[in-house]
Amino acid sequence: MASALHFLPNHKTFFSEVDRVLKPGGCLAVYGYKPLLKCDDEDKTTELNQIWKYYLEERLGQYQPYLTTINRYLDVDFPYSDIKRDESISMVSDLTVADTIGFIESTSMYRMYLDKHPDDSNILDEVQNKLMAVLDVDTSPEKTLLKRVCPIFLIMCRKPK
Repeated sequence: MASALHFLPNHKTFFSEVDRVLKPGGCLAVYGYKPLLKCDDEDKTTELNQIWKYYLEERLGQYQPYLTTINRYLDVDFPYSDIKRDESISMVSDLTVADTIGFIESTSMYRMYLDKHPDDSNILDEVQNKLMAVLDVDTSPEKTLLKRVCPIFLIMCRKPK
């Protein structure tokens, strides 16, 4: 299951269906990722991620009802005891500050936030302004580059034979 387990309201129902269709010895694999921001300056990278964490986990995170990605699915009770975790892979991509804001805008938690706070659509401007202030550059958000680093957590568990 590709980065979607955290959207399921009931893991037990999902795992019951997995157990029904997975043949003995078969493997259930799920993964997710937790995006981080990076720039060339380590201190600025720390500040960027403090802002990122505040908005995605604290301000908007409460509108994502099943936020198990924050702790890398460590709170998920997988159905089989033969479990392997691999956290050695990361996806890295270049994106602009404007792209970063577009990513937030595309999330379900942002949409849920807007449903509860229809007059607070300026939250994206807040994030963008704070990121730009940390970067302290003369370029526009559309031309200001960052790296998005997404450490991947892969969990594989095998159904007993």
